[in-house]
Amino acid sequence: MMRRKDTKQKCRHCKKKLEIGTNAELEATKRAKGAESEAVNFKARLGELQKANEMKTRELNTTKEKAKEAEVKLITLKRQFGDSKRRHEAELQQIQKKAE
Repeated sequence: MMRRKDTKQKCRHCKKKLEIGTNAELEATKRAKGAESEAVNFKARLGELQKANEMKTRELNTTKEKAKEAEVKLITLKRQFGDSKRRHEAELQQIQKKAE
């Protein structure tokens, strides 16, 4: 009879270990699926952010180009102003010489 009790105890012990192992496996599977789902979400979000970044980069490049064009126009206007000022001053000197 002792053997029968020993066998029953061993079976209970084995069932308990199997139950613990099964629960651990289920928990690991659950966590793995959660991590996979999270990875998919992060990939999707990364794709969205990359697209937004590309758009912002294009906008920035366009703005830079416009700023360069504006700078060139400004330099041209400054030169024209300087030329006009020199011509005006030269004309004033000629007028003053004639007036003397």
